[in-house]
Amino acid sequence: MSSRISRRLGSRPTACTGRRVEHDFQAQKFPGAVSAAYREKIRAAKTPKEAKALGRTRNIAIRPDWEEVRDGIMLAALRKKFAAGELRELLLATGDRPLVEASPFDSYWGCGRSERGRHRLGELLMQVRSELNGDVARE
Repeated sequence: MSSRISRRLGSRPTACTGRRVEHDFQAQKFPGAVSAAYREKIRAAKTPKEAKALGRTRNIAIRPDWEEVRDGIMLAALRKKFAAGELRELLLATGDRPLVEASPFDSYWGCGRSERGRHRLGELLMQVRSELNGDVARE
């Protein structure tokens, strides 16, 4: 039996920055001084959904290595988010159950419409959970 990742977890500010994971993740698509104002616009978005929409623009070039670095960026953000407090305990309480982002619209981070997506968000969360449990060394 798998645990579905709750959308409410994604909307909570991280303990370290006060920002949300989605905001920081989307902002990192746009490097350099020329994109600084746009990164701040993303970080100031009122909701994760708004930050994601801003991050999907292609009117501003995203970093050329985005496909290669996005998992590492998400992993670092999740480590911060679940490092302490209530969210850490919530993640640890999932035990060893598989975690799946139950999004029919995202076959990379979630299960996708076919439920055979990449499940990268769940995989990264399970990695963070294992690190918190001391099961695996941090990369």
